[in-house]
Amino acid sequence: MKLERSKVMSKKGSLFDLVVIAVFVFAFSVSCLVGYVVLDQFNDFNDDENNTQLSERGGNITNNLQGTYGVLFDGLIVFLLAGLAVALIVSVMLIRTHPGFLWVSLFMLVIFGMIFFVLQETYVEFSEEDIFNTTNATNVFNVTQYVMENYLTIFIIIGLVAIIVMYAKFGSGWT
Repeated sequence: MKLERSKVMSKKGSLFDLVVIAVFVFAFSVSCLVGYVVLDQFNDFNDDENNTQLSERGGNITNNLQGTYGVLFDGLIVFLLAGLAVALIVSVMLIRTHPGFLWVSLFMLVIFGMIFFVLQETYVEFSEEDIFNTTNATNVFNVTQYVMENYLTIFIIIGLVAIIVMYAKFGSGWT
């Protein structure tokens, strides 16, 4: 009896990975905003003159952390997006595809575009909540805000590049 590799082990890149990347970037962006608000609320609690539960050193550490939090995670979102997009493109190159399935891929990209639009609008509505405006969280994450406001466009471009790479491989031939 021949041992078969599991489907998980033999999985190569696909356009469904684009949705996984989009959901991951969305969740990371939302968690960065929420994390900043939590840190801001903690610092406000710590700065209260009647509060002596934390040492001055602990308060200084969290205040410094809040100053670097936005820059760090704002850059990290770009790094994650670019890295995952490159990983998708490289993994899509490994798929042997027949050119006849191009239309199926384009149709899937249109369906995925609806998902990307919903995620974009959800983030925009979420980031416009009063708590994010009063803590200045949306201004701290300038790059993340730009990426999320242009989410649909960015992921459609990544998807189109993935489709082009998938179907236009040099010498890929269908045998």
